[in-house]
Amino acid sequence: MNSPVDRARNILVVASEEGGAELLSSMIKAKANKNYFFCMEEPATKIFAGKIRRMDLVDLDFINSNRRSIDLVLTSTSFISDHERRAISLAKKNKVKVASVLDHWIGYRQRFLPREMWKNIPVTWMNQLPDEVWVADRSAFEIVQKEKFPMNKIFRTNNQYLDDMSLLFENEENRKKGPIIKPKNDIKILYISEPVSEEARLMHADPKFRGFTEVDIVKAILQFLLENYKMTNLKFRFRLSPNDPPDKYDKLITGVSQIEKSASRNLIEDLLWANTVLGIESPDLVVALAAGKQVFSWQPETTLQKTCLPHKAIRHIGALNAEFAEKLELLVNPPPDPVEPLQDDRRDWQKRAPPRYPR
Repeated sequence: MNSPVDRARNILVVASEEGGAELLSSMIKAKANKNYFFCMEEPATKIFAGKIRRMDLVDLDFINSNRRSIDLVLTSTSFISDHERRAISLAKKNKVKVASVLDHWIGYRQRFLPREMWKNIPVTWMNQLPDEVWVADRSAFEIVQKEKFPMNKIFRTNNQYLDDMSLLFENEENRKKGPIIKPKNDIKILYISEPVSEEARLMHADPKFRGFTEVDIVKAILQFLLENYKMTNLKFRFRLSPNDPPDKYDKLITGVSQIEKSASRNLIEDLLWANTVLGIESPDLVVALAAGKQVFSWQPETTLQKTCLPHKAIRHIGALNAEFAEKLELLVNPPPDPVEPLQDDRRDWQKRAPPRYPR
């Protein structure tokens, strides 16, 4: 399948946030026979550096000074950062072709608009779009249709990041495969933390706009562990968002033996550890699906907004309670297949029995 880079030679790549950087960097790595220049913000810089050996780093002014030699400005999209929005504006001003690749399944219009337009999106919002908008799956394509994007700007591409992660997980799982016969498995839950309150603050000027924060989720997990204390094989690992400070939940979880923080920068390592994944609507939940994990999405009862994940294989649960704990136990340690009972057919036994001799 074609991608935005196929028809260009000299390409400026612009990215800032994690989700878009993962998708865009995998796409670039698969199309290495181009001249790339990179204009990055963290955490995108680290993500790209983990996949691409040599990066020619420049700033956004590179568009102004090299408008005649750049064939394409290729961006991810962001909520929090204006980095990509500024790149799109500069490219259009300098008449350089610009394309953006959408990740996730939420807030597509807002990704292209200045924050001051979010509350009352003007009828002229399409003027802020790049020349092309690329979507990486059918669900994203359906969303841009519903949100009335001009379809002559929309193009489909494959999700190279998801393809790469599926293959990498399969290879690592085969390499680290343990014995076939195992004792009772621990229920190992990887919790994917998301900066819900920060996103709500930026989008709606209210950290509790959704009816809860990520801290409420952690408190609910602690309560879940307390109520199911007899399940000694129940373990959590917290994977923080790149935007989270490392000590974000320390005051809550320090001393809780059933919770550990992920020390890995690599999602694959955490997925190899886990057999179950819990989150809200992070794209990492979709990666976990591709890795064959049991994936659950949960929000507290106070929530005012549904999750945006369209994937039917992600199970949406109503509560972290004893019923959920039992479900986890059955998923991770299913009962053995029932042994077919021996047939006690007397007529058949008589046919096979040795003859009785007279005395």
